[in-house]
Amino acid sequence: MKPLAVVIPWFGPSLTGGAEQQAFQIATRLALRNHAVEVLTTTSLSFESDWGVNHHPAGATEEFGLTIRRFPVEQRAVEEFDRVNAKLLSEACKTLRRGVSPVSIADTEVFINENINKLTTQLFPIPLLQSKKIAC
Repeated sequence: MKPLAVVIPWFGPSLTGGAEQQAFQIATRLALRNHAVEVLTTTSLSFESDWGVNHHPAGATEEFGLTIRRFPVEQRAVEEFDRVNAKLLSEACKTLRRGVSPVSIADTEVFINENINKLTTQLFPIPLLQSKKIAC
């Protein structure tokens, strides 16, 4: 049987976010049923922490019956990301038109490059990421 990958920015049993808890529960329960599960995540601590700080060591570990591969994060321009993210979460995004980006190309690049992007850029080639449109 081929291994299953769970990809999530933050991973661990003590994280309280819904996606994080769902990922942990799915991964560990599949592992208990003898499925080979690998978690691809970052070294960042949590959603609430600084996404540019490596809290966990990088590399692969065996925990909870899973292989957890942690990728290092890099410093990021938090203020720039927050500015663009606020635009995407604003009222303006409630009136989107299909195929029309709510932000400029420059803001799209900020959102991609200043997000928690180290995991994403190691798993997917940059040209593929640049071809994707960001929508609310």
